[in-house]
Amino acid sequence: MNSLLSTLILLVIGLNCFSQNNIELEFKHDSVDGHRKLCFPNGKTNVEYDVVNGKVNGRMTIYNKNGKVYKTIDITDNKYNGEVKIFDNKGRVGFYQLTRNDTLLLEVDSGYYFFGKHLRGRWFWSRESDINMDKISVKNKDAFNKFWNYYGYVPAINGTTTIYYMSGQKKKEKPRTDGKRNGKWKWFDKHGTQTKSVTYDMGKRVK
Repeated sequence: MNSLLSTLILLVIGLNCFSQNNIELEFKHDSVDGHRKLCFPNGKTNVEYDVVNGKVNGRMTIYNKNGKVYKTIDITDNKYNGEVKIFDNKGRVGFYQLTRNDTLLLEVDSGYYFFGKHLRGRWFWSRESDINMDKISVKNKDAFNKFWNYYGYVPAINGTTTIYYMSGQKKKEKPRTDGKRNGKWKWFDKHGTQTKSVTYDMGKRVK
């Protein structure tokens, strides 16, 4: 990402709330300090954040049209610095990032079964524990080090995806590096006993 927040000359300065038809883009700001509140056309709050010393600082909060919090982003001087969270329609954190100075340190994506509160799958990646960073392509390393869009998107999967039975018992473990199968993939039965494992080296099965 070239910068977290690019410059926007506000059409209306001094109003507490102004209309924003499409907020799903890089968040933008002017250089005038103060609290910002962007609204849906119906007047409900869409986004809130603060400009301090000419830059966005603090926690940006994004809301759905129903008024529920959809996303929060911790920002320091226009850079990701802290936590990024995206919530599902039940208020659960489905997407989580830990960042520092626009650099991704940790990411967790969680998916739930359609009915009930049971976790279906979780993808976990941590820079601190990843021993395969040297195998990640230059393009994807750049995405880790400097996000190119507001979502903090990483274009290739790195880390381990864990799939669960509805009982909560682990079903599969699937590690990847640079989008390729890498490491030991494991399968478990409903009682937690490992039933199978296959080892990969950057997409190639190891016999």
